[in-house]
Amino acid sequence: MVNNGSKEGLKYLIVLQDRMAYDSITLTEAQVLELEEVWDKVFEQYNNLEKNYAVTNFVNERSKVLYFYAIYLQEQAVIRSLLYKTNAGYIRFLRSRGYKMDNHSNQSYWKSLRDALSNCENHISYINIIKEKMKGVDGDGKKEGNPYDAIMAWIASNDIRVDDNLTVTRYVKIKEIIHQRMKAKQQQAEKSKLHG
Repeated sequence: MVNNGSKEGLKYLIVLQDRMAYDSITLTEAQVLELEEVWDKVFEQYNNLEKNYAVTNFVNERSKVLYFYAIYLQEQAVIRSLLYKTNAGYIRFLRSRGYKMDNHSNQSYWKSLRDALSNCENHISYINIIKEKMKGVDGDGKKEGNPYDAIMAWIASNDIRVDDNLTVTRYVKIKEIIHQRMKAKQQQAEKSKLHG
């Protein structure tokens, strides 16, 4: 089972006798929730075995996007409400967040609010930077192709028998063996070139 983030991919977590039958499966919302939970456990186990920190970083970056967007919405709402009515608590809140709020005169107060709205947009700029960074990681993964498919194709082409109910641990071990064999073949080919 390889999940590309779509609900359709989750159906491969269900065991069927006929591979063609997967095309006709339609998942209910309850099944999707249950299978997403199963997939998350499989994915977590795989990343722990592979020590794949890129996935953890990707999840952390996505959390940052949500966090900074929540801050942006909160601060923007406070600033906009100050455009209609002065509130000492809101001014203290914005000052605690690093905004310079000058209320010595009407003119300086309105300038502070304009500057605050402009500075608040920095959160969106930062969010866009994080999103671009995430796109780069996602794009690299797509360029490399699906490693599961590549490994399963290698297994099939080398006539290695693997159970259909392949565990994550066994998959990682098979992958290690394949990489060792491929490396050995490459070294053998290089030796042949030198001596041939």
